[in-house]
Amino acid sequence: MKKLVSLLLAVCMCLSVGIILIACGDEEHMHTYKTEWSKDATHHWHACEGEDCTDVADKAEHTWNDGEITTEATAEADGVKTFTCTVCGQTKTETVEYAVRTTVTKEEWDTAISSTKKGLFYYSLTMGEMTGHVIFGETAIEMKTSVGASEYYVKKDTGVFRYEYDNETSAWMETSLTGSWETTVSIAIDRYIENKEIFDFRFDNFTFDDATQTYICERIDYEDSEDYISNASLTFADGKLVHISWEYNDVNGTEMIWYNTISCAAEDIVIELPDFNVSVPKTTVTKGEWENALDELVHGSFSITLDGRHPETTDNRSTWFTTHIVTPTTQKMGGVINGIEGLYYVIVENNVIYNCYYNAGSNSWDKVEESEYNQENWLATYNYASKESGNVIIDEIFHPYYLTYDSFSYDENTDRYLCEEISLSDGLNHDKYTDIVVSFANGKIQEISCTFFDISSDNDVTAKITITVSCAEEDIVITLPDFNVSAPIATVTEEQWETAFTFDVSFLQAKLFEADLSGEAELIFTENAIRYTETYNYDSWYACYMEKTEGGWFVYEGETNAGSSVENIKNYSKEFCTEPFFSKDSIKIYTEQFSDCYENFKYDENNQSYIANSIALTDYHYDEKLGYADAEFSEVSISFANNRISQVCYTQTLTYSNGETEEDAIRVEFSYDEVEIVFPTVTE
Repeated sequence: MKKLVSLLLAVCMCLSVGIILIACGDEEHMHTYKTEWSKDATHHWHACEGEDCTDVADKAEHTWNDGEITTEATAEADGVKTFTCTVCGQTKTETVEYAVRTTVTKEEWDTAISSTKKGLFYYSLTMGEMTGHVIFGETAIEMKTSVGASEYYVKKDTGVFRYEYDNETSAWMETSLTGSWETTVSIAIDRYIENKEIFDFRFDNFTFDDATQTYICERIDYEDSEDYISNASLTFADGKLVHISWEYNDVNGTEMIWYNTISCAAEDIVIELPDFNVSVPKTTVTKGEWENALDELVHGSFSITLDGRHPETTDNRSTWFTTHIVTPTTQKMGGVINGIEGLYYVIVENNVIYNCYYNAGSNSWDKVEESEYNQENWLATYNYASKESGNVIIDEIFHPYYLTYDSFSYDENTDRYLCEEISLSDGLNHDKYTDIVVSFANGKIQEISCTFFDISSDNDVTAKITITVSCAEEDIVITLPDFNVSAPIATVTEEQWETAFTFDVSFLQAKLFEADLSGEAELIFTENAIRYTETYNYDSWYACYMEKTEGGWFVYEGETNAGSSVENIKNYSKEFCTEPFFSKDSIKIYTEQFSDCYENFKYDENNQSYIANSIALTDYHYDEKLGYADAEFSEVSISFANNRISQVCYTQTLTYSNGETEEDAIRVEFSYDEVEIVFPTVTE
């Protein structure tokens, strides 16, 4: 028995010694783990209590709960969502982006609809060709329509005022109102907003469309009328109404659809008020004012642009584009007539009228005494110069016998007087003006535009000319040349001829008139920029600007189908390219065929240009479908000024191997003046 007890004690002692001998580093001890959790961003565990012991127990990844919003997201700042480990209590956060709530309760709907009646929104209406809008601001209301009506309500410290424009006095009329601003807003809503049923739109009539995040209703009928509302939609943001649109179908009245929208302001609306103390130009005139304005125009300063051609030809020699500028003592008429560029002046010196024109034979200006200066003689010079520019007599344009007040009707949409046609028939000729438009400002003519048809006794249209008369608000100043100095040299040697066709210049402007184009194109080159514009029928414009930069070119492109000016282009794209779209080779395609043909031309002293009846080239042009074509250039005219090409004019006929032909009349005008290309603004 003693031996057995002794054996058991020995075993226990051995086990105890074995436990004590377990090492931790260089020291031997038993692990004792802490009860609290240790943790980092991803795990938690129980750490050993030993000072230098790194042993851990129960290590595991965090177990996150579903999280809770600890900071609400707003339109100004993101929110925060906090997650907590269910084992150790560790936390983590996530950003919560603001999401606009587009659904509403019935109570929110009713509140939003009702609050709209208080104002602060933009209302617009389209009914046929008539458009209009009403802006309800904090302290002002603006009402405008396309038919010219304009009205304002303004809240001031001294009360509420209404402003209406009076055409008779050409001034703003002010009326003091007795009601409060809130009453004024309510009255304005009742007066100007059509189909006020929108303020009765019911929540139950609409369904929420997930695709558009709007409330929609296809149709709302009236109990006492066949009229109805269609395609109504409302958009909300966090319980607030932001947009309404609807169509009012006027079945019993105008039989038209009235398109309505209301945009509610997130912030205060700012209305730019006119200066009610400043008169707005009056655009209407009495019969007496009309006649006085014509007489004042003839004796004042103005410019006339004539743009025309024979309607049955594409030959540039049967076209003209001239501008006649007139002041009380000076006239300047310049442009291209029948393919030849010219310049003509009428001046008054020492009470004598002189005609000044360039004499090709003497290569100098001739100054010829015309008559004593008086109004009758001075007006006669208008007609003389105008006949030279296309058989249009200025006196006929202005003569009260033709331009009568009773022949015109006032168009409120455009603030202009219109007349479809005025006949000048005298038994032999049947000339007429069509589409005549006259605009006024405070009793003075601003512009006259029309189309003139020169019609023979056989009713043949011999000319069609677009005429624009622009009147100067201030006196025009015409800068006269030195009539004692010779004009630019128009002849060249063979060597100068060849050099001119290289266009080796820093600044070059080329304007192209091509029959197929029915408009014009223009290329301008400077040292670091290129500008190209073109138009078809003068109502569709394209513009391209190229700006040289390091490693390539910035290209700006824009186009418009509205208006008759490249200035109508408002939006431009911008891109980068390594090479420009256009180069001077783009110009040379209209001239290089004549660069080595000096001996084929004969100098015409009367026209100060080099003339060739015909130049033929084989395999001049290639078309992918038709193959190669021979070319014939007829009635070629090339003008020079101081060893540089000033104009090239010709008719080009292409003949393909299958017998098919193409004909085009071309004129290119060149200028070498230093210019600056102003690049358009591009919204990035």
